[in-house]
Amino acid sequence: PPLLITYAELGEKVRAFGAGLLSMNVKKGDRVALISDNCPEWLITDLALISIGAISVPRGADTSTAEIWYIINHSEAKIVVLENRRLFERLAPEISSAPTLQCIVLLDNSATVLRSGYGFELHNFADVCETGRNRTELFNQACESVAREDIAAIVYTSGTTGIPKGVPLRH
Repeated sequence: PPLLITYAELGEKVRAFGAGLLSMNVKKGDRVALISDNCPEWLITDLALISIGAISVPRGADTSTAEIWYIINHSEAKIVVLENRRLFERLAPEISSAPTLQCIVLLDNSATVLRSGYGFELHNFADVCETGRNRTELFNQACESVAREDIAAIVYTSGTTGIPKGVPLRH
């Protein structure tokens, strides 16, 4: 059955996830790769990122491993948010060599059954939300610092005619 969520609940989840990211030392201007297909957690993540001034770097889960590695490396992503355990198991050995990568967040909350061993931290989406649930003052402060000229997202082209190009989109 489809997930039914009110706008108020969506707002609460966005604030909690955003505050959780801020608690993990995500700062304005940090790039966060969001590798997932469409799901409620994708929307919550994207809204939280742009609300706190972090830069969303979205890409679909069906993208090739080589292209995802390129996007993470080229964008200098500090955190990667992945759709699920299957995607983690496919990507982790490759993306672990990205020099700026510090952490992976799993939207399906499977981090507790995985062992990283790759040099970055693993977190569950639900745990990040729980961390931020009572720290929404961080979220509110971060929102106030976001300006129209700031980059909201870097969207990469498909790379069908060569390497993908990152297109910055401003607020």
